Amino acid sequence: MPKVIDFGIAKATKGRLTDATVYTQLHQFIGTPAYMSPEQAEMGGLDIDTRSDIYSLGVLLYELLTGSTPFDARELMSQGLDAMRKTIREKEPVRPSTKLSQMLVAADGSPRQSTSGLAIPTAEEVSADSRRQRRLKEQIHRVKGDLDWIVMKCLEKDRTRRYETANGLAADLKRHLNNEPVLARPPSATYKFRKAIRRNKLAFTAAAAVAVALILGVIGTTVGLLRAEKQRLATGEARRLAEQRFQSARRFVDDVFKEVEPEFSKLIGASKAREALARISVTFVESLGNPAQSDEAFQTDLAKLYSRLADSLGGAYSENALADYESVLRYANQSLALWRELARKDSSNFERARMVGNLERFVAIILREMGRYEEAKPLLQSSLNRTEANAKVDPDPDRATRSLAIAHWHAGGVLEHEKRFQQALEEHYLPYSKAWLERPVARPVDFGTAHYCYIAHGVVGDALLELGRAGEALAHFEKSFQWVKIKLEMDSDNARAARDRVGLLSSIGAAQLALGQTEQGAQSLDETDRHAEVLVARDPANGPVQLQFIAAL
Repeated sequence: MPKVIDFGIAKATKGRLTDATVYTQLHQFIGTPAYMSPEQAEMGGLDIDTRSDIYSLGVLLYELLTGSTPFDARELMSQGLDAMRKTIREKEPVRPSTKLSQMLVAADGSPRQSTSGLAIPTAEEVSADSRRQRRLKEQIHRVKGDLDWIVMKCLEKDRTRRYETANGLAADLKRHLNNEPVLARPPSATYKFRKAIRRNKLAFTAAAAVAVALILGVIGTTVGLLRAEKQRLATGEARRLAEQRFQSARRFVDDVFKEVEPEFSKLIGASKAREALARISVTFVESLGNPAQSDEAFQTDLAKLYSRLADSLGGAYSENALADYESVLRYANQSLALWRELARKDSSNFERARMVGNLERFVAIILREMGRYEEAKPLLQSSLNRTEANAKVDPDPDRATRSLAIAHWHAGGVLEHEKRFQQALEEHYLPYSKAWLERPVARPVDFGTAHYCYIAHGVVGDALLELGRAGEALAHFEKSFQWVKIKLEMDSDNARAARDRVGLLSSIGAAQLALGQTEQGAQSLDETDRHAEVLVARDPANGPVQLQFIAAL
């Protein structure tokens, strides 16, 4: 009677589970590797949820269809802990039908030997072997297609692409049995490319942008022909086809920035690649039409791209930004103008109103970095007003909480510039940082939460230090630094986390010196210099900009 306890992993309170179980006291790594999901093998701060069970159900289904697990249990155990975890996290299992085909090829190619000891297999043995091969061929035919897709959806490395619940998996299997279309589908080419970047982060830092730029260039060479065709073909099917091509080209660029660019945009060393991709993409989309035309879909695409280009060229808080603030301001204002026009056309559209508020804040921050505070203040106030109004109708309460916090943190920054530190602390920092200030520094935690905890403690600590409360400030800086360390443990190549570490070491050193802790303060500042040198060396194009930002903190 088979029994499954928490599939690949269980919480052990006493002793070991089985000989097939891996357990290390240091990282609390425990489970049956062949059934373990990538996030369980990661041993990071990611919360484990029911989608890990979906992965394990997928392994069981794979085993039922092929007779073996996606990764051989003995081979996994023989690799050692680190190699085993890497395999589970990064290696893609072959589809069940491919596994069966490999078994068929192996059966065809292996010499047949008699079990009776005779040199030549008996007729019964040959017949049995033939039946086995026939069954394999039939099984391959049954599995190929729907069942392949269903199993591989369960085994996705990215848990957001798996079934949300066991009921969802069961419903898709029922659809397959009823000869109905299943929801599982093969991953798109864009998704495969994004996963390739994830597996080879540093190698893809520049190559990814170059590859996408080449694709855009190839498409761009056809733009003139498409526009000529669109003008020539006045009516009918041909006109519809030409319009579809335009829509497809725009969707491609949007997919690039939603699926591909985020995978390398935060990598240390990606600043030049990110800038090149953004510039080429905007040039390409601008060539498709006039931004002043009434096509709202086109205006939306262009508004998004102008915003992304502005961010990649030097958003004050962006990873891998080059701080070309004049260009940033131009593109950010173009994006803001488009979003305002779109919001004017549909005042009830929540997403458009949200983007207007975000872009107002973005432009204000750039103006502030350029020393143009008087121009920045009304924009920040307008952004704060919009954000508060949007938060009341936001269908996502967590996003509303984050948006309010960001808006108030920046509003507090204006007061700090005016030396009104107590007001910034009481009206903006403490009330809107509460959720993150009260969270204990511990795992499990996702990267975003760790980032907001880092910011909350940092802004409160800055205000306290300016108010002469160095002891309280130091406590907040130290907690903020612990959150930065967690971020770096999750993603050691994250450019923002690396910069945050340098900035916090500097703040810690300043607080220690203010408390008279001369030796500790000097040591923290030495650490600041050491990490800053590493930051610049890893990306000479971006490092000096980051240090300039840190110096302004």
